[in-house]
Amino acid sequence: MKAGPADAEHLLTLLVGAGHLARSHGSFAQARQLFEHLRTAFPDRASPWLGLALLDIDRQEYARAASHCRAALSVAPGYALASAWLGVCQFALNEGSLAANTFRSVRNEDSPAACRLADAMLQLMAALDRA
Repeated sequence: MKAGPADAEHLLTLLVGAGHLARSHGSFAQARQLFEHLRTAFPDRASPWLGLALLDIDRQEYARAASHCRAALSVAPGYALASAWLGVCQFALNEGSLAANTFRSVRNEDSPAACRLADAMLQLMAALDRA
């Protein structure tokens, strides 16, 4: 019996989850190795790129993380969560106006997690401007 596209998608979801679990436990090298493998095995999917971006954000490597977010967006142009995390990277790289524009563009997307992240970051930026 041959595996179909739904099986491959399910496998990708499970392996990306394993990568995030490794990341959350501080196993950065193992998580990076897994996400790199997934990026190669699933070149048309954005989630491995976002996994790499989050690893880099964890390590405060924001320029590299932004590059991975852009790669995710090149594969999936409407991926709101990748856009929101790109905004985080822009903010961390002192690109405040660019970050604000990125966050505002995400607020209208149909992704609750991305919208919450964008809203929280816009609130933080506003509070920092008032301080």
